[in-house]
Amino acid sequence: MTSTVRKISLKRTPCYGPCSVYTVSVFGTGEVEYFGEAHVAKTGAHRWRISRRRVDRLAGAFKRARYFRLEDGYTSREFSGAPGCLTSIEYEDGSAKSIDHYHGDPTAPDALTELEDEIDRIVGVERYTEPDFPYLQERDYTPTYLLTWNPEKAFKWEDLQDCIADVRDHGFYATSWSCGRNRRITAGDRVFMTRQGHGSRERRGVFASGWAMSDVYQQEHWDETEARKGKLALYIPIRLDVLLDSDSEPILSRSVLKNGSLAGGPWDARTGGVAIPGEIAAELEKEWACLLASKGIVQIPTRRVPAHP
Repeated sequence: MTSTVRKISLKRTPCYGPCSVYTVSVFGTGEVEYFGEAHVAKTGAHRWRISRRRVDRLAGAFKRARYFRLEDGYTSREFSGAPGCLTSIEYEDGSAKSIDHYHGDPTAPDALTELEDEIDRIVGVERYTEPDFPYLQERDYTPTYLLTWNPEKAFKWEDLQDCIADVRDHGFYATSWSCGRNRRITAGDRVFMTRQGHGSRERRGVFASGWAMSDVYQQEHWDETEARKGKLALYIPIRLDVLLDSDSEPILSRSVLKNGSLAGGPWDARTGGVAIPGEIAAELEKEWACLLASKGIVQIPTRRVPAHP
């Protein structure tokens, strides 16, 4: 399918519990229309715009899910009380398809559920559906993990500037990120993100921070070569409340990370999801806060108690 997208829509329907009920429509121009009905952070109508790159990402997500090869409905009520999701896509050439997906139907493919979640992430629906900062809770110790990004590898993060704008305009950017082989990360855990590669030492280092929003899940590998081999990868849903442009502004660089109180941290980790030891994590929070203060950025309080689990 190569025609231009005219409209994409997603509707979450009720369940027997507190499931979010809302509708979101995305037009080829990038205009987004959202209407929240129940169990969402913001009810009623809201509008915003996403970039052309994100519209293209949405189209790509439908293509990867082989949407036009799926059934028009997965509506078996084998498991009662589950929510539903109706999705659709229309192209400028007149071709279109919609799928009615009841989440209690065990025959529905995982690719469909993953597509539904991907639509939410790309469009940025979470800031209207999720309560603000649910991870702020009293904990004796907050496990802290390092996620990695290497722009020299498969994922180029082509819409990075859009994501930075999300943080600036809405307070956070929600996505899912590869976490290596670590299945222990859970909702409320602290995450930092470091840029790797062979570029300048000042361009490599910690450039983002946030929180894990739910538990680890498994999905198609982020590297297309590995995905074609049928390999899967582990991902953690995250919400980044700070996202710096490592190409144009100061970050917590390698020269800082490799010396002083931060020396000995897992800054050379080959994969993401590596735990940062408690004492080093506490020092990282201090150095990060100082860097952000120099930029006039004030973080949400973490309520961290530096300690060892």
